[in-house]
Amino acid sequence: MRRVLAVLGAVLMVAMALLVRSIVDGGDDGGQASGGGGSGDRPTLLCAEELADVCETLERDGVADVIVEPGGETVDRLGTVDADLEADGWLTLDPFPQLVDERREFATGSALFGDPLSTDWSSGLALVAFADRAAALEADCPEVDWACLGDAAGEPWADHGGESSWGVVKPGYDAPDTSATGLLVLAQAMAAHLGDPGFAGQDIDERWLGDLEDAVPTRTAGTALLKLVQQGRAAFGAVGALGIDAEAVADTAQGEDLTIFYPAPMFRAKVVLAPGRGVDLGDLVDDDALDAALADAGWEADEVGEPLPSAGVLDALRSAWEAS
Repeated sequence: MRRVLAVLGAVLMVAMALLVRSIVDGGDDGGQASGGGGSGDRPTLLCAEELADVCETLERDGVADVIVEPGGETVDRLGTVDADLEADGWLTLDPFPQLVDERREFATGSALFGDPLSTDWSSGLALVAFADRAAALEADCPEVDWACLGDAAGEPWADHGGESSWGVVKPGYDAPDTSATGLLVLAQAMAAHLGDPGFAGQDIDERWLGDLEDAVPTRTAGTALLKLVQQGRAAFGAVGALGIDAEAVADTAQGEDLTIFYPAPMFRAKVVLAPGRGVDLGDLVDDDALDAALADAGWEADEVGEPLPSAGVLDALRSAWEAS
Protein backbone atom coordinates (compact mmCIF):
# COMPACT_ATOMS: atom_id res chain seq x y z
CA MET A 1 0.00 0.00 0.00
CA ARG A 2 2.86 2.37 0.89
CA ARG A 3 4.43 1.65 -2.54
CA VAL A 4 1.17 2.57 -4.30
CA LEU A 5 0.85 5.77 -2.28
CA ALA A 6 4.48 6.64 -3.03
CA VAL A 7 3.96 6.15 -6.76
CA LEU A 8 0.79 8.23 -6.72
CA GLY A 9 2.60 10.95 -4.78
CA ALA A 10 5.46 11.03 -7.30
CA VAL A 11 3.04 11.24 -10.21
CA LEU A 12 1.23 14.11 -8.50
CA MET A 13 4.50 15.98 -7.91
CA VAL A 14 5.52 15.63 -11.55
CA ALA A 15 2.11 16.83 -12.67
CA MET A 16 2.29 19.85 -10.39
CA ALA A 17 5.81 20.67 -11.64
CA LEU A 18 4.64 20.54 -15.24
CA LEU A 19 1.68 22.76 -14.42
CA VAL A 20 3.91 25.35 -12.71
CA ARG A 21 6.34 25.32 -15.63
CA SER A 22 3.47 25.79 -18.06
CA ILE A 23 2.24 28.81 -16.12
CA VAL A 24 5.71 30.36 -15.83
CA ASP A 25 6.48 29.84 -19.51
CA GLY A 26 3.12 31.12 -20.62
CA GLY A 27 2.28 27.79 -22.22
CA ASP A 28 5.47 27.73 -24.34
CA ASP A 29 6.59 24.29 -25.44
CA GLY A 30 10.30 24.96 -25.02
CA GLY A 31 10.85 27.37 -27.89
CA GLN A 32 11.20 24.85 -30.73
CA ALA A 33 9.87 26.10 -34.03
CA SER A 34 9.10 23.47 -36.61
CA GLY A 35 12.35 22.42 -38.24
CA GLY A 36 14.86 24.62 -36.46
CA GLY A 37 13.96 26.22 -33.18
CA GLY A 38 13.04 29.89 -33.02
CA SER A 39 11.53 31.66 -30.03
CA GLY A 40 7.96 30.46 -29.63
CA ASP A 41 6.19 30.81 -32.97
CA ARG A 42 9.06 32.82 -34.44
CA PRO A 43 11.01 30.88 -37.10
CA THR A 44 14.78 30.72 -37.28
CA LEU A 45 16.29 31.74 -40.61
CA LEU A 46 19.71 31.31 -42.10
CA CYS A 47 20.49 34.47 -44.04
CA ALA A 48 22.95 35.14 -46.84
CA GLU A 49 25.28 38.08 -46.12
CA GLU A 50 23.68 40.08 -48.92
CA LEU A 51 20.49 40.05 -46.86
CA ALA A 52 22.03 40.87 -43.48
CA ASP A 53 20.21 44.23 -43.19
CA VAL A 54 16.90 42.60 -44.09
CA CYS A 55 17.35 39.81 -41.57
CA GLU A 56 18.47 42.12 -38.79
CA THR A 57 15.28 44.12 -39.35
CA LEU A 58 13.18 40.95 -39.15
CA GLU A 59 14.87 39.99 -35.89
CA ARG A 60 14.55 43.47 -34.40
CA ASP A 61 10.84 43.51 -35.26
CA GLY A 62 10.29 40.08 -33.69
CA VAL A 63 9.46 38.38 -37.00
CA ALA A 64 12.28 35.81 -36.99
CA ASP A 65 15.49 34.78 -35.29
CA VAL A 66 18.37 34.95 -37.74
CA ILE A 67 21.84 33.55 -38.40
CA VAL A 68 23.86 35.45 -41.03
CA GLU A 69 26.72 33.83 -42.92
CA PRO A 70 28.27 34.00 -46.41
CA GLY A 71 26.29 32.02 -48.98
CA GLY A 72 29.24 29.91 -50.11
CA GLU A 73 29.96 28.85 -46.54
CA THR A 74 26.34 27.79 -46.12
CA VAL A 75 26.56 25.73 -49.31
CA ASP A 76 29.72 24.00 -48.13
CA ARG A 77 28.31 23.34 -44.66
CA LEU A 78 24.91 22.06 -45.72
CA GLY A 79 25.98 20.32 -48.92
CA THR A 80 27.32 17.28 -47.09
CA VAL A 81 25.19 14.18 -46.54
CA ASP A 82 25.14 14.29 -42.75
CA ALA A 83 24.50 18.05 -42.33
CA ASP A 84 21.37 19.26 -40.53
CA LEU A 85 19.66 22.51 -41.41
CA GLU A 86 19.15 23.48 -37.74
CA ALA A 87 16.82 26.27 -38.85
CA ASP A 88 13.40 26.62 -40.40
CA GLY A 89 14.61 28.03 -43.69
CA TRP A 90 17.17 30.03 -45.64
CA LEU A 91 16.67 33.57 -46.94
CA THR A 92 19.16 33.73 -49.77
CA LEU A 93 19.65 34.22 -53.50
CA ASP A 94 18.41 31.94 -56.24
CA PRO A 95 19.53 29.19 -57.01
CA PHE A 96 21.66 28.53 -53.92
CA PRO A 97 19.16 26.24 -52.12
CA GLN A 98 19.08 24.02 -55.22
CA LEU A 99 22.88 24.03 -55.24
CA VAL A 100 22.89 22.61 -51.70
CA ASP A 101 20.34 19.92 -52.50
CA GLU A 102 22.07 18.90 -55.74
CA ARG A 103 25.32 18.40 -53.84
CA ARG A 104 23.55 16.29 -51.24
CA GLU A 105 21.65 14.21 -53.75
CA PHE A 106 24.82 13.61 -55.78
CA ALA A 107 26.35 12.18 -52.61
CA THR A 108 23.24 9.95 -52.16
CA GLY A 109 21.83 12.13 -49.43
CA SER A 110 18.38 13.65 -49.08
CA ALA A 111 17.28 17.19 -49.93
CA LEU A 112 17.21 19.69 -47.08
CA PHE A 113 14.82 22.18 -48.65
CA GLY A 114 11.33 22.29 -50.00
CA ASP A 115 10.57 24.34 -53.11
CA PRO A 116 12.08 27.84 -52.73
CA LEU A 117 9.47 30.57 -52.35
CA SER A 118 9.92 33.66 -54.48
CA THR A 119 9.79 37.00 -52.67
CA ASP A 120 9.48 38.89 -55.99
CA TRP A 121 12.40 41.12 -54.93
CA SER A 122 15.74 41.24 -56.74
CA SER A 123 18.71 43.36 -57.80
CA GLY A 124 20.49 43.65 -61.11
CA LEU A 125 24.20 42.87 -61.33
CA ALA A 126 26.30 45.96 -61.97
CA LEU A 127 29.77 46.92 -63.17
CA VAL A 128 31.12 49.91 -61.25
CA ALA A 129 34.06 52.17 -62.14
CA PHE A 130 35.25 55.67 -61.44
CA ALA A 131 34.26 58.06 -64.20
CA ASP A 132 37.64 58.27 -65.96
CA ARG A 133 38.03 54.48 -66.08
CA ALA A 134 34.42 54.18 -67.20
CA ALA A 135 35.05 56.63 -70.04
CA ALA A 136 38.07 54.63 -71.15
CA LEU A 137 36.02 51.43 -71.17
CA GLU A 138 33.28 53.12 -73.19
CA ALA A 139 35.89 54.25 -75.75
CA ASP A 140 37.50 50.81 -75.92
CA CYS A 141 34.46 48.53 -75.82
CA PRO A 142 31.63 48.19 -78.36
CA GLU A 143 29.57 47.57 -75.21
CA VAL A 144 30.85 47.81 -71.65
CA ASP A 145 30.47 44.30 -70.34
CA TRP A 146 32.50 41.51 -68.80
CA ALA A 147 33.54 40.14 -72.19
CA CYS A 148 35.39 43.36 -73.00
CA LEU A 149 36.66 43.94 -69.45
CA GLY A 150 37.83 40.35 -69.17
CA ASP A 151 39.72 40.48 -72.48
CA ALA A 152 41.50 43.65 -71.32
CA ALA A 153 42.25 42.30 -67.83
CA GLY A 154 45.93 42.40 -66.95
CA GLU A 155 46.84 44.50 -69.99
CA PRO A 156 48.01 48.15 -69.90
CA TRP A 157 45.28 50.75 -69.70
CA ALA A 158 47.19 52.61 -72.43
CA ASP A 159 46.11 49.87 -74.84
CA HIS A 160 42.48 50.20 -73.83
CA GLY A 161 41.57 53.87 -73.95
CA GLY A 162 43.30 54.86 -70.74
CA GLU A 163 46.57 56.42 -69.63
CA SER A 164 49.89 54.68 -69.08
CA SER A 165 50.06 56.07 -65.54
CA TRP A 166 47.05 53.93 -64.64
CA GLY A 167 49.05 50.74 -64.95
CA VAL A 168 47.17 47.58 -65.95
CA VAL A 169 43.43 46.87 -66.07
CA LYS A 170 42.42 45.29 -62.76
CA PRO A 171 38.92 43.80 -62.57
CA GLY A 172 37.31 42.99 -59.24
CA TYR A 173 34.61 40.69 -57.95
CA ASP A 174 34.00 38.97 -54.62
CA ALA A 175 35.38 35.48 -54.05
CA PRO A 176 32.86 33.03 -55.60
CA ASP A 177 33.60 30.31 -53.04
CA THR A 178 32.22 32.43 -50.20
CA SER A 179 30.11 35.20 -51.73
CA ALA A 180 26.79 34.49 -53.42
CA THR A 181 27.14 37.77 -55.30
CA GLY A 182 30.66 36.81 -56.38
CA LEU A 183 29.47 33.59 -57.99
CA LEU A 184 26.58 35.30 -59.78
CA VAL A 185 28.92 38.01 -61.10
CA LEU A 186 31.34 35.34 -62.31
CA ALA A 187 28.45 33.62 -64.11
CA GLN A 188 27.59 36.92 -65.78
CA ALA A 189 31.22 37.32 -66.83
CA MET A 190 31.41 33.83 -68.32
CA ALA A 191 28.05 34.23 -70.07
CA ALA A 192 29.21 37.50 -71.62
CA HIS A 193 32.49 35.94 -72.75
CA LEU A 194 30.70 32.95 -74.29
CA GLY A 195 27.87 35.04 -75.70
CA ASP A 196 25.41 32.59 -74.15
CA PRO A 197 23.39 33.31 -70.98
CA GLY A 198 22.34 29.65 -70.86
CA PHE A 199 25.83 28.19 -71.07
CA ALA A 200 26.44 24.64 -69.83
CA GLY A 201 29.18 23.32 -67.59
CA GLN A 202 31.17 21.91 -70.50
CA ASP A 203 31.18 25.35 -72.15
CA ILE A 204 33.20 26.99 -69.37
CA ASP A 205 36.38 28.52 -70.80
CA GLU A 206 38.88 27.69 -68.07
CA ARG A 207 41.75 29.52 -69.75
CA TRP A 208 39.80 32.78 -70.01
CA LEU A 209 38.60 32.30 -66.44
CA GLY A 210 42.16 31.80 -65.25
CA ASP A 211 43.38 34.92 -67.05
CA LEU A 212 40.54 36.94 -65.52
CA GLU A 213 41.30 35.70 -62.01
CA ASP A 214 45.05 36.27 -62.42
CA ALA A 215 44.34 39.96 -63.09
CA VAL A 216 42.33 40.38 -59.87
CA PRO A 217 44.38 41.93 -57.04
CA THR A 218 44.83 39.92 -53.85
CA ARG A 219 41.53 39.80 -51.99
CA THR A 220 41.35 41.28 -48.51
CA ALA A 221 38.53 41.74 -46.00
CA GLY A 222 35.44 43.46 -47.34
CA THR A 223 33.82 43.48 -50.75
CA ALA A 224 35.48 44.56 -53.96
CA LEU A 225 33.05 47.50 -54.14
CA LEU A 226 34.00 48.64 -50.64
CA LYS A 227 37.70 48.38 -51.48
CA LEU A 228 37.19 50.40 -54.68
CA VAL A 229 35.49 53.20 -52.77
CA GLN A 230 37.91 53.19 -49.84
CA GLN A 231 41.16 52.86 -51.82
CA GLY A 232 40.21 54.63 -55.02
CA ARG A 233 41.21 54.07 -58.63
CA ALA A 234 44.43 52.25 -57.78
CA ALA A 235 42.45 49.36 -56.27
CA PHE A 236 40.46 48.30 -59.34
CA GLY A 237 39.58 49.45 -62.82
CA ALA A 238 36.01 48.17 -62.45
CA VAL A 239 34.21 45.82 -60.08
CA GLY A 240 31.13 43.64 -60.18
CA ALA A 241 28.54 44.17 -57.46
CA LEU A 242 24.85 44.10 -56.69
CA GLY A 243 23.14 47.06 -58.28
CA ILE A 244 21.48 48.02 -55.02
CA ASP A 245 24.88 48.23 -53.31
CA ALA A 246 26.36 50.21 -56.17
CA GLU A 247 23.49 52.70 -56.13
CA ALA A 248 23.77 53.10 -52.35
CA VAL A 249 27.51 53.79 -52.56
CA ALA A 250 27.04 56.21 -55.46
CA ASP A 251 24.78 58.29 -53.19
CA THR A 252 27.66 58.92 -50.75
CA ALA A 253 30.40 61.53 -50.92
CA GLN A 254 33.01 58.83 -51.57
CA GLY A 255 31.02 57.38 -54.44
CA GLU A 256 29.82 60.51 -56.22
CA ASP A 257 32.34 60.04 -59.06
CA LEU A 258 31.29 56.45 -59.80
CA THR A 259 29.68 55.27 -63.02
CA ILE A 260 27.36 52.27 -62.87
CA PHE A 261 26.81 49.98 -65.85
CA TYR A 262 24.22 47.20 -66.04
CA PRO A 263 25.89 44.91 -68.57
CA ALA A 264 24.41 42.13 -70.65
CA PRO A 265 23.33 39.51 -70.00
CA MET A 266 21.16 41.20 -67.40
CA PHE A 267 21.18 38.58 -64.68
CA ARG A 268 19.37 39.51 -61.49
CA ALA A 269 20.09 38.35 -57.97
CA LYS A 270 16.66 37.12 -56.86
CA VAL A 271 15.76 36.79 -53.19
CA VAL A 272 14.14 33.49 -52.27
CA LEU A 273 12.99 31.94 -49.02
CA ALA A 274 13.78 28.22 -48.98
CA PRO A 275 11.85 26.36 -46.27
CA GLY A 276 13.28 23.28 -44.67
CA ARG A 277 11.57 20.08 -45.84
CA GLY A 278 8.17 19.83 -44.21
CA VAL A 279 8.29 23.41 -42.88
CA ASP A 280 5.59 25.87 -43.92
CA LEU A 281 6.95 29.41 -44.31
CA GLY A 282 4.15 30.65 -46.57
CA ASP A 283 2.97 33.16 -43.97
CA LEU A 284 6.44 34.66 -43.70
CA VAL A 285 7.01 35.06 -47.44
CA ASP A 286 3.64 36.82 -47.64
CA ASP A 287 4.29 38.96 -44.56
CA ASP A 288 4.26 42.72 -45.15
CA ALA A 289 7.18 42.95 -42.72
CA LEU A 290 9.42 41.01 -45.13
CA ASP A 291 8.39 43.20 -48.06
CA ALA A 292 9.04 46.32 -46.00
CA ALA A 293 12.47 45.10 -44.89
CA LEU A 294 13.48 44.27 -48.47
CA ALA A 295 12.22 47.62 -49.76
CA ASP A 296 14.04 49.53 -47.02
CA ALA A 297 17.27 47.71 -47.91
CA GLY A 298 16.93 48.85 -51.53
CA TRP A 299 15.82 45.62 -53.21
CA GLU A 300 13.64 46.10 -56.28
CA ALA A 301 10.21 44.57 -56.83
CA ASP A 302 8.84 42.86 -59.92
CA GLU A 303 11.87 43.34 -62.20
CA VAL A 304 12.60 40.84 -64.97
CA GLY A 305 16.03 39.68 -66.14
CA GLU A 306 17.72 36.89 -68.08
CA PRO A 307 17.28 33.41 -66.56
CA LEU A 308 20.33 32.43 -64.54
CA PRO A 309 22.39 29.33 -65.32
CA SER A 310 21.30 26.27 -63.36
CA ALA A 311 22.59 25.43 -59.90
CA GLY A 312 24.72 22.64 -61.34
CA VAL A 313 26.37 25.00 -63.83
CA LEU A 314 27.08 27.53 -61.08
CA ASP A 315 28.70 24.81 -58.99
CA ALA A 316 30.80 23.70 -61.98
CA LEU A 317 31.85 27.32 -62.54
CA ARG A 318 32.86 27.64 -58.91
CA SER A 319 34.92 24.44 -59.17
CA ALA A 320 36.63 25.76 -62.31
CA TRP A 321 37.41 29.04 -60.55
CA GLU A 322 38.85 27.18 -57.56
CA ALA A 323 41.11 25.22 -59.90
CA SER A 324 42.23 28.32 -61.84
